[in-house]
Amino acid sequence: MTGRACRAALLIVGAVLALCSCGIPETGVVEAGGPASGITATTPLYFVQDGALFAVRRAVPEAGDAAVAIEQMLEGPDVVERSRGVTTQVAWSSGPDSFLPTDDSSQTRDDLAEAGEPTAAPVPSASESAKEPVRATTDGRRVSVVLPKDVATELSPLAQRQLICTAGRARRLVLRDTEPVTVTVTTAGGRHAEGTDEDCPDP
Repeated sequence: MTGRACRAALLIVGAVLALCSCGIPETGVVEAGGPASGITATTPLYFVQDGALFAVRRAVPEAGDAAVAIEQMLEGPDVVERSRGVTTQVAWSSGPDSFLPTDDSSQTRDDLAEAGEPTAAPVPSASESAKEPVRATTDGRRVSVVLPKDVATELSPLAQRQLICTAGRARRLVLRDTEPVTVTVTTAGGRHAEGTDEDCPDP
């Protein structure tokens, strides 16, 4: 083989080796970084709008805990939701504002202040004062909820649906399916209400 032929052969071998080194690594795809962080779990809370159930998604400490979900619901709709006509028929019995519908007044303390009307001194909210927790036990597709004495013992049909839907949909987050959940609610006065979350509206 002449010197020119040897040099050509070496050039070809070098090019082949360079192309091979640019291929897919033997270790496959290498992922950079870890899973996304900072994602907060949410659960549906059920309130009332225009006389019907209305669901909102709310970030909660434990999204699959029915008791935690109900306690968050009992705090009532937030300011933005209330400005859109969202209210509730079941809430903690104490608080600076009444979230429960009344016959002649739906104005909040802030609304009265803006209108120049006198307002009473703020009352500590339920979250700021000692209150009994909501208790909830689960057994498969059943949830049993016991309300504390801080919540009214007389519940309207719509209030019952708020509680049943909130607890049922929270439980579904744990079960990870779409089968209905049966919820039994017991008030501090011993009254019972039972139903499923099958017909609860989605947020």
